[in-house]
Amino acid sequence: MKTMTTQMWIKFQKYWSDFHPTLAIACVLDPRYKLQFVDYSYRKLHGNDSLEFMQVKRKMFSIFEEYCEISKKYSPPPLADKSSRKDNDQREPIDEIFKVCEI
Repeated sequence: MKTMTTQMWIKFQKYWSDFHPTLAIACVLDPRYKLQFVDYSYRKLHGNDSLEFMQVKRKMFSIFEEYCEISKKYSPPPLADKSSRKDNDQREPIDEIFKVCEI
């Protein structure tokens, strides 16, 4: 029994030592968690100011910047006359939605 548990522990350690940044980014995008939770987890695993967390953070922001560039490229042209919108139309123009991408 001891031999089996030792082998299982070795495999467990190997699996969790290769934590892929994509899993951490997926955790950030989950509405239940935020970047602070991933930071907390990496601090517990690797100590304060870990390189692993900085890599995840850098990759996440890189993906967001790429998303912003693509969304600018494919966004429709601005509306010609904003006053011609109906009063009951509560949707925001696409330019307002993508304003968050301007860094």
